[in-house]
Amino acid sequence: MTAPGAGGGTARLLKERQLDRRKEDGAERVAQLLQSAQDGESRCLVCFMSRMEVLYRVWKDEGERNGRLADAQLQSLPITWVPCSDALLEQAAALSLRLGLPYVRE
Repeated sequence: MTAPGAGGGTARLLKERQLDRRKEDGAERVAQLLQSAQDGESRCLVCFMSRMEVLYRVWKDEGERNGRLADAQLQSLPITWVPCSDALLEQAAALSLRLGLPYVRE
């Protein structure tokens, strides 16, 4: 998802599946977006829920140590973490309903 960013740049919203280092689909594009954010050309926005999902999935599949390592790696990236407010929660739910986006995909 793309939105206007600060300073006229572009803000990109990354989701859990794009951040999971174990997934290769789109990994090159995500690396490009993160490099652009590192260079100050854009911002990468990630909802706290996506951070939780990465931690949960890696912890579940590979153990607590690797889950915590994955979380630490995420925190070292040029990411702007988006907290959840009631208004954001409602907007996200409404958008998902309007677009027919499922929450869980296994």
